[in-house]
Amino acid sequence: MLFKSNKMLKFLSVLCIFSFFSCNRKENQESIKIYTLEKKNGIENVINYSMLNGDLEYLTLEKLYSINTFGETYEIPMVSDIDVDDKNNLYILCYNTCEINVFNDKGEYLKTFGGRGYGPGELLNPRLFSYYNNNFYIYEDKRDIIVLDCNGRYVEKININFPNTFLIKRVEDNFFVMYISKISENRKINTYSLSLISNNNSNNVLLNIDKNWDIAHFFNPVRALAVDNNGYFYFPENSKEYSIKKYDINGTVVFSFERIYDPVPYSQEAQDCCNKIYEESIKSGSMKKLTKYPPTIRKLLIDSRNNIWVVSGEDKTLYDNMEIVVDIFNDTGKWIYNFKTPFIESKSLIKNDRLYTPTQINQDGEQYINVYKIHYNY
Repeated sequence: MLFKSNKMLKFLSVLCIFSFFSCNRKENQESIKIYTLEKKNGIENVINYSMLNGDLEYLTLEKLYSINTFGETYEIPMVSDIDVDDKNNLYILCYNTCEINVFNDKGEYLKTFGGRGYGPGELLNPRLFSYYNNNFYIYEDKRDIIVLDCNGRYVEKININFPNTFLIKRVEDNFFVMYISKISENRKINTYSLSLISNNNSNNVLLNIDKNWDIAHFFNPVRALAVDNNGYFYFPENSKEYSIKKYDINGTVVFSFERIYDPVPYSQEAQDCCNKIYEESIKSGSMKKLTKYPPTIRKLLIDSRNNIWVVSGEDKTLYDNMEIVVDIFNDTGKWIYNFKTPFIESKSLIKNDRLYTPTQINQDGEQYINVYKIHYNY
């Protein structure tokens, strides 16, 4: 009888200890602050402290194919811009040859059209383009948008009269255009502007990005802008804070979101690489040495779920053997995932659950476009 009593006592002790730790763990999980909502200048703001689903792996990337820009039947000396249609055909714009090269959804070369010249279907110094509704909207240095159909035939010319344009995106009947709107006497950039151009050429300035943004040191406002297919666009509040605003097509702030973020200084490798590459510019005073910290937000991407991918930290153009830090937020500004990857670069694009990444030109003058399938795990 005594033996049974001792055995029962041990069982109850173990059960009590297990229950204590289980309850304590549950209380700790409930006490972890995930996010809070507040009003910031009259606008709803989401402050993220931790990810909604903890450390669960939200997605994985599977490499599908890679395109060498120097093939047997085509040459793309430098990738200026890329876009993708609904069938996953990839279009690559080349500034040097003034051509658009077309590849199918398996990375197989299909055709090339365009070419340098003044005639119908020919281009002069094309820098940017946007594919929309079976047409290509191609920005040339001379401030025009040339419209070609999917077979390269001339459709029309649209004059936007914006010098130094850095972004063109067609959304329904409107163009999002980012350009330099003000340059000081010493030729330093003072202000970038984002405008919405309608078909009747009316210009609605949505956003001005002034000199307080610390545009130097590898912060590129063009890469920090993301536009979804509904006409909403996202842009950081400034270059130093981890805070992003969502705007509607009229430039009105819908809400903002941020996350608790500790800046990480530039690595010694990044500093050494920058000093080596830009040695003469630094000596002449036309460029300063790297600041202690890189821009907090470097690039924004939007996927098919309307999630916002936020790239922060060092710029991969400084050296190749580094991984990019990516945070993913849902369309309500809640933080859902964080991961590191070497597969995202400055001109990366997400379309139809695929990530398209033009690499940097290597020492042999080669450049690749790597394509990855995005697999969502939940």
